[in-house]
Amino acid sequence: MEEFIKGTSYYFVGDLALVENNLINIKYLNNNYIFLGKFIEYVGYVYGFDWMQDAKAKFEFGILSKGYYDKIKPLD
Repeated sequence: MEEFIKGTSYYFVGDLALVENNLINIKYLNNNYIFLGKFIEYVGYVYGFDWMQDAKAKFEFGILSKGYYDKIKPLD
């Protein structure tokens, strides 16, 4: 499981269409990366008969599914 730290800012290297509940004022970094803001919490999801407690990651400016966690990077 990827470990996102509450209060740390992150950005996403990918398509804006993959960001759920994105806010209108999405900020781009260098016109290539989408600024997600600070990590808030993981969102759970029922998958078959299992409960995935980290199925989605919620940030200030959007939510991303677990399949895209490798494209989320901390803002240094």
